[in-house]
Amino acid sequence: MLELHHGPADPDTLKLMIALGEAGAECASVAVDVAGLAQWRAPHRDLGPNGELPVLVADGDALTDPTSALQYVAEAYGGGRLAPADALGWYDVQAWLNKVDPVRGPVNLLGWHLTTEPAERSRYLGALATVDGRKRLAGWSAVVEDAEASENQLSVARDRIGELVAKIEAQLAKSEWLAGDDYSIADIAAFSLLQGLPRLTPELVDAAHAPQLHAWLARIAERPAVQAVLAAYPGDHYAPPG
Repeated sequence: MLELHHGPADPDTLKLMIALGEAGAECASVAVDVAGLAQWRAPHRDLGPNGELPVLVADGDALTDPTSALQYVAEAYGGGRLAPADALGWYDVQAWLNKVDPVRGPVNLLGWHLTTEPAERSRYLGALATVDGRKRLAGWSAVVEDAEASENQLSVARDRIGELVAKIEAQLAKSEWLAGDDYSIADIAAFSLLQGLPRLTPELVDAAHAPQLHAWLARIAERPAVQAVLAAYPGDHYAPPG
């Protein structure tokens, strides 16, 4: 039995939902009220002691790392459709996941700032500061815990996103998919992170600046499993800090 405990469909939640849909795996969806900080209260805190979201529960075990959970879905339910069967192919998939994961913070930071108002961010961060036993945020999430991100920090986030876009554009000039000849969880992870860029940073991913990536986003968006998830969770998909 699978359960996906999640808040609004941020990139990490999207990638798991899409992978589960592609695999045809039955999974119960358990919504967590992130705005109300329910991730920091029971019963969710029994699954994610540090407020982790999303959490995939598989046969009673809570998988709190979304990238590891994504690989679990591919291996346990993908039937060879979501990742290569050979060891070298798996290496390529993991190498791409390692390129994508560090850009989650910059994308969420930029999305959080461009799709919310200062007062909304202030209220959320004020409530977050009252949570008992919460670990200190690190990395990109810490940028907005202390204060509004500066223009320099937002510029750095755009640069990090642009670097990933360039890597993907170069790879897609050589092959239809990121890792080998077939669609895989590498494409799912990158798509879930970058599918909002046409709205967030159109200058990075329009057909003129990144034609390969632009076409790749469109190809993936046409897949039935992807369409079903995006239809169920329309709008912007970014994670607030912590």
